[in-house]
Amino acid sequence: MVHVVMPEDKSPEVHTLASGRDRVRVFTGLDHRPTLAETIVLATRPIQRMTRLRQTGLAFLVYPTSEQTRMAHCLGTTYWVATFIESMRTNDFAGDVGDGAAPAGSRARLAQLDAQLGPDLSFDLLARLFALIHDSDLLPLGHTLSHQLGHYDTPGQATRFQRYIDRVRAEVVESSGFAEIEDDRLRAAAVTCLLRHLDAVEAIAALREVIAGGDYEHPRLSRADIAALLPAGLIIDDLVTSTVSADLLDFALRDTLGAGMPWNFDTRLLESVCTFATPVTDDVAVLLKEHGGLLASTPHIYRFGLNARREGGRAHEVTTAVISLLRVRYEVLERIVYHRRKCAADAMVDRAIRNIGERFRSTVTEETLLRIGDDEFLDLVAREESTVAFPDGTGPAMPDLLAGRLFAEVYRLTDWTRLSDYGRSAAEAAESPAHRTEVEERVVASVPGLRSCDIVFSSRPLSMQLKEPDTLIGWDDGATLPLAEIARGFDYATEALGLTDRYASLWSLSIYLRAGAAPAIRDRVRLAAAELLER
Repeated sequence: MVHVVMPEDKSPEVHTLASGRDRVRVFTGLDHRPTLAETIVLATRPIQRMTRLRQTGLAFLVYPTSEQTRMAHCLGTTYWVATFIESMRTNDFAGDVGDGAAPAGSRARLAQLDAQLGPDLSFDLLARLFALIHDSDLLPLGHTLSHQLGHYDTPGQATRFQRYIDRVRAEVVESSGFAEIEDDRLRAAAVTCLLRHLDAVEAIAALREVIAGGDYEHPRLSRADIAALLPAGLIIDDLVTSTVSADLLDFALRDTLGAGMPWNFDTRLLESVCTFATPVTDDVAVLLKEHGGLLASTPHIYRFGLNARREGGRAHEVTTAVISLLRVRYEVLERIVYHRRKCAADAMVDRAIRNIGERFRSTVTEETLLRIGDDEFLDLVAREESTVAFPDGTGPAMPDLLAGRLFAEVYRLTDWTRLSDYGRSAAEAAESPAHRTEVEERVVASVPGLRSCDIVFSSRPLSMQLKEPDTLIGWDDGATLPLAEIARGFDYATEALGLTDRYASLWSLSIYLRAGAAPAIRDRVRLAAAELLER
């Protein structure tokens, strides 16, 4: 189990919050020892809500064992963040990463980042808390309602995370977890200290938006405060959310196991994790200058990466392990997230929401969704849809979905080049519920006896959750390069680029029809869709 490293110059309340609790089993054979800070945050209703959110949404209708929760995932991510940090302090690159910058090794660099945070913030605690909370503000069914169906804003909105952290803060203040601290002054200081860490976590979640020039405003931290957090915050964000990260590692292990296709992690990769000194870009420099202190003249920013220096014989070993992780991410998306039956289930939820109509958004607000879990959401949609008056011979979609009777895919197109002009515009606008309705109405108008509540048009998102393989790799002659740049420039590890290109193959466009529709109706729908959408 990994323990928090706590320098002596940190305040007494930071040391108290970093004290270890009983271990928690986060995965097969893996135990995490949370801190007092983590246990207090865990024991809040907004965070416990993650026990009611499945990691892969409706995939359990395809893989009955795919019931892993966002809570389990976030605990696993926290374990791997702590493990990565410990490895950076102890592996072969703890003393020298080979990029020519001073201090030379990851151990001293992490200590430098921790010192920059001051006596009242801890790098380790921030990293753990950010990992623990990073998925807490997701809506029910994960990315389905936003990224795929467009009924709500896309995830990652800083304002949503801000509102969510405010709810966690409100409960932390009253937490009974502080009761074990007998000294009144220390207890009060510990409460304030934990709130300060939550403020910093909120700022870290918005760092990329701030750097990009967004209009994000923190309710309690100034721009100078955010600038002071930037050096530590960027590498913490890397550890949790980058192409190769703690989030991806837990995602790969947990989701493959839940779907009955377990994957094994090559733990030797931990021998190569390290910090790299990277140039300060213009946009980062602008923010650092707002701090006005020593940070304003910092020569570089540390980022998380993997060292594959050939003189150490690590090039093949490291890049192969990284590509294996990228490959399993693709396989999880291909075989689980975009499984044809799961996509049919997602389409049925969409059908039910649009059956309810305009009143759905006013009745089921985003604030409501941020307080309920997956099954509560499905039950809520079912109740709302049951009040809709349907034509004779048809009815709501949710009873069939909850019984596992999925709509049948009667039309499918996987070749983008075959789309007509209208089909192309329909695919490009498919994230808009109104555009999906328009396509369905055109098909319904061409098929006598077909009703709009019996059909669903769906197009997978064009981006398909593609991520450029930008993991930093320590290369020859002290150079530090993104994996994609190594693949293009050195014609090495080009499989990473092939995997990126392959995401496009996951795209498809479908029309689903209520199960039990007459074969003649199915044939007419298929023909009408082809005439409408294909060249």
